[in-house]
Amino acid sequence: MMELSGAGAAREPLLERRRHDFVCGSVLLALVVALWVVSGVLTQRIFGQLQFDDPLFLTFVNAASFALFQVRFLVCGRPTPDVLSVRETNRIAIRFMPLWFALSYCYNWSLSRTTLSSTTILSSSAPVFALIFSLLLIPRSFTVTKVAGVFAAFAGACIVSLQDSEKDAGSSTTLGDMAALLSAALSGVYTVGLKQQVGSEWRRLSMSRMFGWMGTWVVGIGAPVLIVLHFSTLRMVTFPTAAAWQGLLLNALLSVFSDLLWAQSIVMTSPLIATVGLSMSIPLAMLCDFALKDAVPGALYALGSALVIAGFALVNVDHVRAIERRSTTPS
Repeated sequence: MMELSGAGAAREPLLERRRHDFVCGSVLLALVVALWVVSGVLTQRIFGQLQFDDPLFLTFVNAASFALFQVRFLVCGRPTPDVLSVRETNRIAIRFMPLWFALSYCYNWSLSRTTLSSTTILSSSAPVFALIFSLLLIPRSFTVTKVAGVFAAFAGACIVSLQDSEKDAGSSTTLGDMAALLSAALSGVYTVGLKQQVGSEWRRLSMSRMFGWMGTWVVGIGAPVLIVLHFSTLRMVTFPTAAAWQGLLLNALLSVFSDLLWAQSIVMTSPLIATVGLSMSIPLAMLCDFALKDAVPGALYALGSALVIAGFALVNVDHVRAIERRSTTPS
C-alpha cells in the first residue's frame, strides 16, 4: 500500500505538468484563432483593395519571414544540452516544410477566390482529417465523446456554410472550395505528423528554431524558383506597390506568431484538440463579415456556431477526464 502511495506521489508532478500544458495549449489556441482571422481579413484586403492578387508570392513572403528567427540563434550561439541539436531540428524542419508551405498556399489561394467565411468553414474539416490520420498513425483510443465532438464541429461548419449570402455564394468558385479542403487535409497530416515526430520530446524542441529552418529552406529553394519562373516567362512575378508591401509585411508578422503558437499548442495538447480548436475561427470569421460587410447572421448560423463550440468543448472535456482517470489509477 505504501508502494502504491509512493508511486502515486511520484506521478503527481507529471500529472500536474500535463494539466498545466493542456491549459496553456488551450489559451494559445484561442490566441491563434484571433490571429488567423485577422490575417485572413488582411489577406483579402491585399488581394482586393490593394490590388495584389498573387497568393504564391504572399505565401513565399510569409514563409520566408520565419528565416528571421535564425538571426537570434546566430547571436545566441549553439543550443543548450536540454534542447534538440541544430541537426535534429533541421531534420524535422526539412521534413515538414513542404507540407507547411503547401497548406499555407492552398489556404491563401482559396482566400483569393472565395470569401473569408467560406474558406474558414471548409478549412474546418481539418479535425476530421486529423482524426482519420491519428487513427492510422498514432496508436491511441478514441472515445465516443471525442469522436462526437469532432463531428459536431464539422456538422456545425456545414450548417454555417448554408448561411453564406447569395452574393458570397455566387462569387465562390469550385476551385477555391477545393483548395480550402485540400488545405484542411494537409493540415491534418501536418498536425498529426508533427505530434508523432516530436512526441514527448517537444520540451527539447525549439519551435522558433524549427520554423527558422523552414523559413531558411523556403528562401533557399523558393527564391531561385521564382527567379527562374519570372525570367523564363512561365510565371511573371508581380512586384507589390508600397501599400501592398506594408500589408504583406504585416501579414507575415501575423503568420509568424500564429504558426509558431499553433505548433506549440499542438504538442501541448493533441493534434485533434488543436484542429478542433481552430474550428472556433468560424463564428469569429462570420462576425468579421457582419462587421465589415453588414452580413447579418441567421438562426442556422447560431445553431452552427453552437455546434462548433460544443464540439470543441466535448473534445476538451474528454481530454481533461482522461487526465483525471490517469491521476486516480495506481501504477
